[in-house]
Amino acid sequence: MKQGLITFLIMLICAPILQVSAETNSTRYQIEMIIFKRLRADLYRPDMWLPVTDQAPITNAVELTALNQDQPTIDLNNQDSTSTQPNDFKLLDTKNFTLTRQDKILRKANNYQVLLHLVWQQPINNQSTNIAIHGGKKFEIDNTQFEELRGRIQINKQRFFNINADLNLTLLMGELPFAPPVNIDYEANAIPKVLRYHLTQSRRTKTEELNYLDSPVLGVLMKITPISVETS
Repeated sequence: MKQGLITFLIMLICAPILQVSAETNSTRYQIEMIIFKRLRADLYRPDMWLPVTDQAPITNAVELTALNQDQPTIDLNNQDSTSTQPNDFKLLDTKNFTLTRQDKILRKANNYQVLLHLVWQQPINNQSTNIAIHGGKKFEIDNTQFEELRGRIQINKQRFFNINADLNLTLLMGELPFAPPVNIDYEANAIPKVLRYHLTQSRRTKTEELNYLDSPVLGVLMKITPISVETS
C-alpha cells in the first residue's frame, strides 16, 4: 500500500534504528507505542466493518493504570499468577517518550489522528502476557458504553521478540464515509448504529527497532528498549 509505505518511510527518517539482538541479559524492558487511525475516506471500505451491539470485556490481561496509584491492576483469570505479578508492570510518565517526533508528525498531518501514546515497563520472557489497550473517545448508544479503541497487545521473547496486536476500532455509523454494508443480513432491516474494524497482526522484532504495524484504517508504532538492573 503506497500510503502505508510513505508513512513508514517518514518514521524511519525520524528515528534511526539500532538493530540489537534480543538475546540480552536484561529481563525488563520499556515499551513505547503509538496507535493512530487514518482519516482518508477512500481507505474505508464497507466490507471491512461489521455491526456490533456491545463491547466484550478484556479478560486475562494487564490493565495499566495512572502513576498516582501504587501499582497497576491486573486481571489474571486462567493465567499462572507465578509468571506475572502486578508490580512487574509500570506505566511511565510522558517525559519518558522517545517517539515524540513521530507523534508530532502524525498530529500535524491532516490524514491521521493519534488515538493513544503510551510508554511502560514490563518483564518479557517466553511466556506471553496480554496488555489491555484503551484509547480514543468513549460514547454511549442505547445504554451501552463503547470505547473507540480497545483490544490487547501481547509480547514474548524467544530468539527474537514477538509482538501480537489484536485491536478494535469502533465508530458511530454517521462517522463513516459510506452506507451500511449491503451484504449483511440486519435483523428487521435495522441500520446499525455502531460499526467495528478489527486489526490482528504479528511482528518479529529486536530491541531498539521501530516497528510499524500497518492496515488501511489503523497503524501502530512500537519500540522495545532493554532496561538495565541499575536504572530500572
